[in-house]
Amino acid sequence: MGSLREDLAGPGIEVRETHISWVFLAERHVWKVKKPVSLGFLDFSTLEQRRVACEAEVRLNSRLAPEVYLGVVPVTLDSTGRHRFGGNGGNGGSDAPVDWAVYRVPPSEKDRADVWLREDRLTAPEVGRIADRIAAFHESARSDEETARFGSVEAITRNVRDNLEEARRATGTSASSTSTSSARGGM
Repeated sequence: MGSLREDLAGPGIEVRETHISWVFLAERHVWKVKKPVSLGFLDFSTLEQRRVACEAEVRLNSRLAPEVYLGVVPVTLDSTGRHRFGGNGGNGGSDAPVDWAVYRVPPSEKDRADVWLREDRLTAPEVGRIADRIAAFHESARSDEETARFGSVEAITRNVRDNLEEARRATGTSASSTSTSSARGGM
């Protein structure tokens, strides 16, 4: 059995890696697997936490792109012990999930904002249309006491401190005195 990343990166699949995910891009499919990491501002260290995070990503992103986000699929082992997306109820493998992946359609390279900008297709009316859609989305978003607490000074300060501490641990360095002073409330 190989590693999850090696097993799933088969022929015709490009792998892009971030600090928290592996993204497997095929011509007609994309799978995004959360890495088993805990970084202070997020915790994907257990299989259950990764499943919940995948479900949340699909639920949240489907609000603006329902045609893109298709669901969450299990990562299972085939009869040789190799990782695979999905399961088929047999063939000597295990359909018990060993991980989870967001399943979506691939991004259209021709419709990326940087491509539109380079090709002078990102016009003021187009930016206005995008801004109107985002504004309408935010206007209809949940806004109550519970959601407001995430934007409080205390919550933001805690997140900044946690992020600086995690960066310090990850790099073996300390934050600059300016950053540390700011994170301690000297904003």
